[in-house]
Amino acid sequence: MSMELELKNVALTAGEKLKVKGEILHDAERFQIDLGCDPEDLALHFNPRFHDDADGAVLVCNSKTGGCWGDEKREIDNPLQRGSDVKIVLKLSGDMFEVELPDGHEVQFPNRAGMDVITYIRITGDFKLTSLMGQQEARERRLQKEAKQQEHRLKGLQHQFQLLQMEARTSPVPDYTTSVPDPLEESGSDDRLPQVIHQPEVAQPVTALPYFSMDPRLEKVTK
Repeated sequence: MSMELELKNVALTAGEKLKVKGEILHDAERFQIDLGCDPEDLALHFNPRFHDDADGAVLVCNSKTGGCWGDEKREIDNPLQRGSDVKIVLKLSGDMFEVELPDGHEVQFPNRAGMDVITYIRITGDFKLTSLMGQQEARERRLQKEAKQQEHRLKGLQHQFQLLQMEARTSPVPDYTTSVPDPLEESGSDDRLPQVIHQPEVAQPVTALPYFSMDPRLEKVTK
């Protein structure tokens, strides 16, 4: 039973890969993977055929501009087998498309239209699709995995912090307000520091000062 999948508004840029996994039907005649910007403008038309009138099993690559097909590129060595599970990786490498097939086989096709962004993908024909993943989707999955790992580590740290809080609550808190006993008082010794005793001040007798007379009539100072 033939399938048809059409995706629009995708964003496959230069250097990124599109990974297609699936099963080629046992009675397959052909299937195709198209990359471009719309059905009438395709930068890559990848078309494996298993019963071509001219070449039998063959790989056909082509491009379409404004609804008009370009010149076909044919590879008679078709490594794909009917009834097999396959993984096909398509990569836009600037001015060239690279198609990686099983057993290390690779097909290259020029980017005739000079597209730097693929926005349209179509897969149709005698093929049962099981997985389709672009590099952007793979990156998002990797970021989601890293986010889950970070969340797991954060939960571990929170658990450790809770254990420390519980330990702090159950541990006795030292009483820093308790006075430190005097070791001399505990030993009963009288060898204490001398205490200063404040005694009342006693008035001292006032000594009479000598009396000086400034009377000029006196010949000498009279005491």
